[in-house]
Amino acid sequence: MVTWARTLWGVGLSVLLCGCSLFATLDPTPPRSDVGGDLDLVMAPDLPDPDDSVADEGGLEPWDAPEPLVVRPPTFRTTASEFEAVPEAVLEVRPSSVDEVWVVLVGGTLGSTGANASDGTAEARFLVDGVERGLSGSNNAVPSLGLPWFHFDRIDGASGAAVAVELRSIRGEAFLSNLVMIAFALPPYADVHFAELAAASISTRVPETYFSPFFSIREAGRYVVLATATISEAPGDALRVSLTMPNGELQRYVNHRSAWLPVLWQGDSALPMGPAQFTFEGFSSSGTSSVRDTRILLWRADAHEYVGFEVAPEPVGIASVNPTTVASLTTAQPAGPRHHVVVQSTTLAGVEYDPDLTRGRRSHFARDGIRLGSYSRYNTTTGPWVPDVWIDLVETAEAMALENTVACEGEELPMEAEQSTLQVLRLRR
Repeated sequence: MVTWARTLWGVGLSVLLCGCSLFATLDPTPPRSDVGGDLDLVMAPDLPDPDDSVADEGGLEPWDAPEPLVVRPPTFRTTASEFEAVPEAVLEVRPSSVDEVWVVLVGGTLGSTGANASDGTAEARFLVDGVERGLSGSNNAVPSLGLPWFHFDRIDGASGAAVAVELRSIRGEAFLSNLVMIAFALPPYADVHFAELAAASISTRVPETYFSPFFSIREAGRYVVLATATISEAPGDALRVSLTMPNGELQRYVNHRSAWLPVLWQGDSALPMGPAQFTFEGFSSSGTSSVRDTRILLWRADAHEYVGFEVAPEPVGIASVNPTTVASLTTAQPAGPRHHVVVQSTTLAGVEYDPDLTRGRRSHFARDGIRLGSYSRYNTTTGPWVPDVWIDLVETAEAMALENTVACEGEELPMEAEQSTLQVLRLRR
């Protein structure tokens, strides 16, 4: 049952792009028989026709890009069962005009000294002007083990916003480390599209669509795609969710636990001019599972000086304690110092399980040969899991060599690495 939906285009309820016409609609006929309730649909008014001066043979319209924002708060710990504000985790995003759209990315390592693989040990949420815009948890099976926490949103120039992060404990002492909060602006010709679904219930045992937004692509070309959801398999078996891009590309994830865990889809898609449909599907192995905060954002790749994207085309089998590279990307040389938004992710899938939790699987994320972060998963289930994700903002005048690696931990425990992805956005200045 879809509880309610909200789809936004443009900037808030006003203007998104300078001189362009957008539309987007949800499928007026819900694709599932168990959909109930009303859809709360919000749409922007019609916008003027596109301005031909935005881009020409000589290149894109000059744009005085604002500096990106970044906050890196220190590690915060709490035993409180109610949400507490993470000190220094506040990002003030104040666009200079109603035409300006900002993308906000937040990510870190969430865990607890307690351990519970099913119901979770800690939860963190991010808020925009005091309103919760994303919540997810950690289900670390081993005490003090941290797992990835991440969300994104977009903020328009209608009013700006203050972004904050809060943390609470479910078991033991919760912690949020490696927290980074990033915000960057998009140029007025970026052709930004955004839609979200607040909540959905999944009860079918075969894949069925629970959210299927349409967007009107103004100009054919490459588009950056970010999508996310938070999923919970409350009955305790398995909830599978997937996103199908307009070109047919499919990305899937599974949560075997009742804890709210985040998933992330990334894309670098060539889209034709006209309507483009993105399809989110889900199915539950038993009972009724839940999805919240399904969100998708896409914009033209040429909004950036450079976009690097690499994804491992096939699952890679791993059965060694020695790190194995599953995806790598070397960026082009920038013309000078530039800011780069970097998103690296890998999904691990168990081939065997270890009920004693003595053997695990670890993903590593590195830049220029230096390991930046890693996540270990000790679980008792086989099959794919939710993604491990590392987010950063890097200022450099050099090319970067990025690498995703995986390894068995403790002893060999056969697994597969799926959908290992590297995405780099070089911001204009």
